[in-house]
Parts: sequence; structure tokens; C-alpha cells
Amino acid sequence: MARHCRRVTRPADDIKGLINRLLEVMWDLTDTMGHRLINKKSMNKVWGIQQKHLPCFMDPVGVDLYTKTATLVKGGKVLDGVEEDRHP
Repeated sequence: MARHCRRVTRPADDIKGLINRLLEVMWDLTDTMGHRLINKKSMNKVWGIQQKHLPCFMDPVGVDLYTKTATLVKGGKVLDGVEEDRHP
């Protein structure tokens, strides 16, 4: 089914909120020796800088990021085969 599903990135504000929630959960986590896994001061500094890059990962509005490669009928439904045009 992966060939028939189009993916879209979430809005930057949604991703920012998810990362903030993840960090809130992880602040107090420790390893087996009791050492914190994340240095809150350092991570806040890094995250403060990195947030500005979130919009760079968003899909451009009005730009089709997929190419139709085939058509398939499954269960009476017509499915387009697609490939991503995103390149690393």
C-alpha cells in the first residue's frame, strides 16, 4: 500500500508542539546510574536555535511532490501508483 499513499508533512506549529511535549517528558529521564539523559540548559539552547528551521521541512503549497507511475484496481477501487519526487 505504500505505493498508493501520499504523505504530507505536518504544519510547523504541530511539529514544534510535538517536540516540546517530547522534551517535557524526557527532562527527568535518567540512565541506570542516575545521570540525566538530557542537559536541560543545553537542549533549550539548541532547540531555541533549531526551531527556526522547521518551516524548511514543510511541503510547499501547490507543489505536487508525487509522480503517478501506474494504476491498479484492488477491491473494485482504482488506485494510483505514486512515487515521491523528494530527493535528499
